[in-house]
Amino acid sequence: MISKEIEEIKTNYEYIGWASLLNSQQFIYLTFSDPSESSLDNQKLLFYNISNKHTQEVLSDVLTVNAHYTDFNNQVFFSYNDEGMRKFKVKNNLLVEDGELETPNIYRLSAENDVYIINQDLSDEKRKSKLIIQSKLTN
Repeated sequence: MISKEIEEIKTNYEYIGWASLLNSQQFIYLTFSDPSESSLDNQKLLFYNISNKHTQEVLSDVLTVNAHYTDFNNQVFFSYNDEGMRKFKVKNNLLVEDGELETPNIYRLSAENDVYIINQDLSDEKRKSKLIIQSKLTN
């Protein structure tokens, strides 16, 4: 039986959460302000590369997180401050913005095999939803 030792990675931030592994060497996470304080303006989206121990501050103006997803292509989908869903990708060991999903009113997003979106029409009193597939499905 093969076992691996759990590696503990120190950060410069006391309160972190919403961590997601992108691949075996990189992950993203959010920082939070002290929960005992009333200020919520210290949230940041951070990208960490385990192989070179480099932390990149991707976004620093995060007040409210609406949604946060990753996919098998090491893309990040992040919605915050009541804005649309922004896309990020890993390029040259950094996380860089790669546009925005043009689908309004995203109710749920699954990015497990690529991007599948449940879009909700908020103008319809029955709140009808439709599934939007952003990529070609494999057979």
